[in-house]
Amino acid sequence: GLVDKLRDCGYRQGMKLVAVFDSTFHDNSITTCSDGIEFLKGVRRLLDDLPDVFMVIKEKMAIHIHTDSKQQDLIAAYNSLKSHARCYTADNKDNPSEVIAFSDLVVSFPFTSTSFEALSARKRAVWYDASGKFKNTFFDAISGLVCHDYEEMLERTSELLFRTESADYDRYLDSRVKGRVESYLDCKAITRMRMLLNSSRGNND
Repeated sequence: GLVDKLRDCGYRQGMKLVAVFDSTFHDNSITTCSDGIEFLKGVRRLLDDLPDVFMVIKEKMAIHIHTDSKQQDLIAAYNSLKSHARCYTADNKDNPSEVIAFSDLVVSFPFTSTSFEALSARKRAVWYDASGKFKNTFFDAISGLVCHDYEEMLERTSELLFRTESADYDRYLDSRVKGRVESYLDCKAITRMRMLLNSSRGNND
């Protein structure tokens, strides 16, 4: 299972596990290759600055799918992160939900669904806007949910992993996140979506 894979890669009890989820990067889209490079460099830097952190990265798409002018720089950024002694690269058999469930913190590129899923399950999560291009967006209005540069990311990560009690984070979720990111925060958001879709199909029959 996932836990055995992490242990084989050096994860040990007492370490904080940070799950990292990227996006699809292309120079002809809103999420450019440069955005991906900055995101990966910042995440990699966290490992240097936080020695008690172990990381697992789950890629959205295979690296060869990223075909644009800065592909080699993007590949280098991925390889730099993956080669770190405290990083495990999840494979296709690793379920993202399992990775989220086992993690202490979820860090996602804005605004991928993995941090939304984590928050819906009352897990600690942020979106990391390393390029600072997603300021003044809807989720940015929620304090502590979107980090726009590395120093902000380092501070929020340290706060969530080492200085925030579970009861304090629950109060944050109930006062800042509930009703704005997701209405219930009860781990059943995907189930409700499936029920809604099935209901819509039934009404169309």
